[in-house]
Amino acid sequence: ALSDDASRRDALASVDYFGHIQRLHDDAELQHFTELRPGGSAHLRIIFFLEAGAERFWPVWATATQLDGNVIVAQMGHRDSQVTSGQPAPFMASLKVRRFPCAVIYDPISRAVKVSHGIDGVDREVQRFLSGENLSPEDK
Repeated sequence: ALSDDASRRDALASVDYFGHIQRLHDDAELQHFTELRPGGSAHLRIIFFLEAGAERFWPVWATATQLDGNVIVAQMGHRDSQVTSGQPAPFMASLKVRRFPCAVIYDPISRAVKVSHGIDGVDREVQRFLSGENLSPEDK
């Protein structure tokens, strides 16, 4: 495993980052990403909300590649889902995200949402859901 930041940056520069991670640009794309569609995947969705949607982050890449085939991963700049007043757009507001960076784990079948503040360790949290652990009562 790559342990130092310089090695991780070099690795991220040489991989097809957005081949594994969908880049979302607005509230409509965000909502569409979470929807369960006929013939589509019922896999958990993970949306990483970052300062800038085009940036590459090791924890996002690690989550997407380690859980490939079990989840669908996207990332979005948190300002990309705001209305002109700076308030969250309607679907983003429904997720009840308050701090950034963060990750939202979304089940398209039950529409259950788990917000994880910070982006480190999301892969372990998702593994718990995949192994059958339910969302806790304080989660939506």
